[in-house]
Parts: sequence; structure tokens; C-alpha cells
Amino acid sequence: MADYDNRLPHPTPKKAKVRGAIKYMEARGIKHLKADVFRHFKVSKRQGWAIISKGSVNQRHYNHEDLNKDNRGRPPLLNRKAIQKMENLIKEEGFKARKLSWQELG
Repeated sequence: MADYDNRLPHPTPKKAKVRGAIKYMEARGIKHLKADVFRHFKVSKRQGWAIISKGSVNQRHYNHEDLNKDNRGRPPLLNRKAIQKMENLIKEEGFKARKLSWQELG
């Protein structure tokens, strides 16, 4: 059997093509062999079955709602509620509140 350069991992677009082709044929009721799909996209049977296995799709994190939270940068010291209170104090007290330092304002 030919080695389709299976020593390297396949890129995500190729995996998506394999999954999409099989899903399309199954949705349309087209009789097919998964081995033929693997051969067409130059994926070994072993890696093809790994690509379409149930757990393989969950390994991707891109666009995953729970895992795609932005954790970059330093967390803010003040939350939105505290900032809103400070703004209200400045608006209500006027010039006196504007002279306060950040420590006094807090």
C-alpha cells in the first residue's frame, strides 16, 4: 500500500474535506466506501478513521464558545460598576470631585 506522506499531520482543510465528503454522501444516501474517500484525499486508512472518529472533532478549539475566551493582558483593577460610581461622583460633585486624586476618588 502506498504511503501518502502520513508521517506528517494533515492540515485542517484536508481533514474538513474528508469529513465533508463522507457527511455529504451519507446525507444524500450515496453508496460509498470510506476507504475510497481516504484514497481520493491521499490519507491513509488509519489516519482517515482517526479523522472521522467521534473524538477528533472536539479536539479543535477554534470558535469553541467555552474555550475561546480572551485571556490576554492584565485583568482590570476596577470593574465596570466601580468606574460608573466614580463617573457619577464626578458629575454630581462637580469641580470638587475633579480635584480628587485617584486614591481619594477610589
